Amino acid sequence: MDDQQKSRLQRYLMNAAEFMWGVHPGNQKEQYKWLDGKKIDGKKILYSKGAYGVVYKQLLLDPGIEELIQYVIEPEVRRTFPNETLDFLRKRWQSGRQPSLDEITNLKPPPPQEISEEASERVKTRYNEARLEWSRYWRPFLIANLQFKYIERWGELAGVWFEEIEPWLEEEGDKLKATP
Repeated sequence: MDDQQKSRLQRYLMNAAEFMWGVHPGNQKEQYKWLDGKKIDGKKILYSKGAYGVVYKQLLLDPGIEELIQYVIEPEVRRTFPNETLDFLRKRWQSGRQPSLDEITNLKPPPPQEISEEASERVKTRYNEARLEWSRYWRPFLIANLQFKYIERWGELAGVWFEEIEPWLEEEGDKLKATP
């Protein structure tokens, strides 16, 4: 990753409204619990909990934006969104068309194990909670208005993922394949 792209991605991350572009839904406590479970090269990611801006500064110093993308962001995106869902979203992004709510409802949903037991109980008993939980998992790529049943806009990760992260990951993969 060249310095210019690294700098752009750091700014995108620092200025995002959602922690880590919303790849893992939850409040601050849930976000930090999720991050505590992440490892890079077998080592736990070290940081001091605090405001997101403070945590970002720590994470951008060590392990750095490249490692955060490779070992935290990408695996979470790939675990949550099947390849065919990412392919569909990419085609829509590239064509400048948001998908409809009906179209994404027909896509494979995020894996059920991603929903906490507590949330799962709420989902079973309350329709509104089920709708909220469903929308939280799409949030990195799409923001849905479930009251009026439409896709409001692309999520914060969509442009960064399709225009910056995915091409860089493909380039890195090509480099690894070319190395004897």
